[in-house]
Amino acid sequence: MKFLVTSLARLSASGTLWLLLGVGLLLLELATSSLLAIFFAAGACVVAVMLWTGLIQDGATAGLMFLISSGVTLLFVRPYLRSAARRAGKK
Repeated sequence: MKFLVTSLARLSASGTLWLLLGVGLLLLELATSSLLAIFFAAGACVVAVMLWTGLIQDGATAGLMFLISSGVTLLFVRPYLRSAARRAGKK
């Protein structure tokens, strides 16, 4: 059991994993056009960059930063994009 926990912690601290998660979520957004998955994709990419630059070191912090960055983009950017999409649809 300890091996599994250690392996998961190392995996969640991998920038490559977070980038792959971001790409997967971006593909999901392209398939659904829901304007939801893209914000989680952005959060995953932010975490990948933070891990590669050394701003964060461990998986727990990576998970927390994923939640924070995804939530911030979801709360502040989504309303703007939705209104812009509505305006574009009216033309």
